[in-house]
Amino acid sequence: PPLRLLRICLNERVLGGVEVNESSTLADVRQSIQEDEIPGVPVSYSFLFGGAPVTVRQETRRKALECFPFLSIIPEDASLPLAGSLSSLPSLQGAQLEVAEPSARGEVADSGHRLELQITDGPLEGTFLTVGEEGARVGRHTSNTLVIPEAGISRFHCEITFCDGQFGV
Repeated sequence: PPLRLLRICLNERVLGGVEVNESSTLADVRQSIQEDEIPGVPVSYSFLFGGAPVTVRQETRRKALECFPFLSIIPEDASLPLAGSLSSLPSLQGAQLEVAEPSARGEVADSGHRLELQITDGPLEGTFLTVGEEGARVGRHTSNTLVIPEAGISRFHCEITFCDGQFGV
């Protein structure tokens, strides 16, 4: 199979590239990054797919060419910029969501209404998000607050709002 150069990016800057083919997974890319010792790659990092971190378990299933031509990485301890909290959001085909207690992550809730969301399945598995009174939009389109890169999710799937002291979908 033909090889293609997948560029590895951090903070919108290309650090280097690795060769991939149609059977290469993100786990293969991680191995190549380690072997090639690409300068600027943090010791501990996550890949981003559709704006969300990819779990190590998902790296063995996600094809590298799905990220072509640029694959972004973030330091493992980095937080994703996201406005808001998702409360009574139902399971979204392929992305199971669960409300988590803020204390479970060692955080103290600040003033205002906020909900902690833990995604337990799908392409965003393992991601924690917080949505506040400003609400959030969910869908495949990159303009959404929460981007879920799954075929079963519409581009503008739903909106979480805060009204009269409650979150609603």
